Amino acid sequence: MSAPRVLTGAALLLFLGGNFLAMRQPSSAPPPAQGGGPAGGPGAAGSPPAWAASSGAVARQLQSELATTNALLDRPVAAWTVGGGAASALEKELSAQKAALSARFEALEGTLEDIKTKASRLAAAAATAAAAKAEAEEAKPRAARAATAEAVVRSKTFSREAAPPPPPVAPAAFAAAGRRPQEVSALGADSPVLMICFSRADYLRRALAAVKKFHPANLALSPGSLSSSSSSSLGSDRPPVGPPVVVSQDGEDGRVASVIGDFKVSMLRDLPTASKVVHLKHSQRGIGGDGYHKLAQHYGWALGQVFEQLHVSHGHPVAAQRVLLLEEDLEIAPDFFDYFAATAPLLDDPKEKLLCVSAWNDNGQGPHVSDPRAVYRSSFFPGLGWMMNRALWTELGPRWPRAYWDDWLREPPQQAGREVLRPEVCRTYHFAKKGVSNNQYSDFLTTIKLNDELVSWRARDLSFLRRAEYDPAFRREVAGAPLVGVDEARQGRWPQGLKPDQPVRVEYPSVARFEAVARRLGIMDNVKAGVPRVAYHGVVTVRLGPDRRKVHVSPPISALKLA
Repeated sequence: MSAPRVLTGAALLLFLGGNFLAMRQPSSAPPPAQGGGPAGGPGAAGSPPAWAASSGAVARQLQSELATTNALLDRPVAAWTVGGGAASALEKELSAQKAALSARFEALEGTLEDIKTKASRLAAAAATAAAAKAEAEEAKPRAARAATAEAVVRSKTFSREAAPPPPPVAPAAFAAAGRRPQEVSALGADSPVLMICFSRADYLRRALAAVKKFHPANLALSPGSLSSSSSSSLGSDRPPVGPPVVVSQDGEDGRVASVIGDFKVSMLRDLPTASKVVHLKHSQRGIGGDGYHKLAQHYGWALGQVFEQLHVSHGHPVAAQRVLLLEEDLEIAPDFFDYFAATAPLLDDPKEKLLCVSAWNDNGQGPHVSDPRAVYRSSFFPGLGWMMNRALWTELGPRWPRAYWDDWLREPPQQAGREVLRPEVCRTYHFAKKGVSNNQYSDFLTTIKLNDELVSWRARDLSFLRRAEYDPAFRREVAGAPLVGVDEARQGRWPQGLKPDQPVRVEYPSVARFEAVARRLGIMDNVKAGVPRVAYHGVVTVRLGPDRRKVHVSPPISALKLA
């Protein structure tokens, strides 16, 4: 056993005071430039601002100071002996020094996080600028296409006659891609996409371009099978491929109407086997309140039209059994449609008690995700790209709210113990810079990773998501995960001997304390209706550290309400 450390009171105070005063000296590194961005100047993409060049040195300096501070803080006051005995006056002085060092420690942590955040914003701004440039280059004159649009559009009509839907039709080309016969069927005419839009024409153009690019009808086009100029295919009795696209416009913005008209033409020209494109128009006359009121009432009206009024007519009418909801500021991933097709049977099974299936993960920022094949159950409704079925609309439609529809869905009377399926890596990307919510949580939204890896969802066995299997396995994983501290998890300092894929756990004592823990971890700290975002029975699962290890941020194990 080593001998206790012995210092004189004066020497100990000089030692701690010297370190404390040294750390209080201002950094010589210049502060980050304000207002850097993608459009010109030192913040332009490809020419980082001056502060970025020295950020590495600043980070190393701060990390060194943090290490020194941690070393000091780890020395318990009671463990020191002074002149062979304890001195209460010296203990009080040391406690004051320790408190001051703790404050300095928190300040250094915040400075380091600021540097990381600004670097992420710069990268996001560069990506946005590149996307805008690509969109501008792809724009084409539209006047020449308008003359032929109306005649072609009339070849596919809508009927208000209700009828039982036929089974969804899977594109024939899926078989050529090597998928198994027992795979889940692709989405068809009974699962329309509902795009909600208002006045952002440029946003809508980008959102619809992604829908067209990844629509299942693309798989039905193979060399020599169909051409964009084949008029005979438009009048054939062949069933349409993939979900219809219903674009519901709130108000009368002419630019938005023009974008929708162009989209109709391009779909009919380039994807002649695709299901119908429909333009709905919702009037704002007589609707008061702010943007949240108008948006909620538009949502309710559009859902009523799709579920209760519109039925695609192609030899026989087809009623919508489920709807995929998007907004004009959401871009979809390549496997968006396959993901929802694979999860539709789970949504439609009453035993699974699912409210909806979502494409969104509130903690889906690049450093916090890893596995594009991972799907989780969640107690939180996220919105931002989701699928609901007819049964839910039948229940909730008659009492749809006049404002704040998403928060309303999160309340217990509507949630009714039901859950949501959500991916680890987002299948939608929220690219808006303006909107009803004034770009709330923009730091989190702009760094979301949109999945770019094609997953064959319909060929996967998703039975592990059934509640009877998921809940016991999830509880075992959370309860068996080694407990680590908040700072250890944030810095990726894991216990020795962990396997590469072994999860760990960070504990928060109560929902009231969750926000403070989440902020220190750098994850979404918002709580709605008593539920942290993306949590499942209070457990928020996220990736942290350089190895992106799975971390369960959970209440005490004794408080988990899982089988």
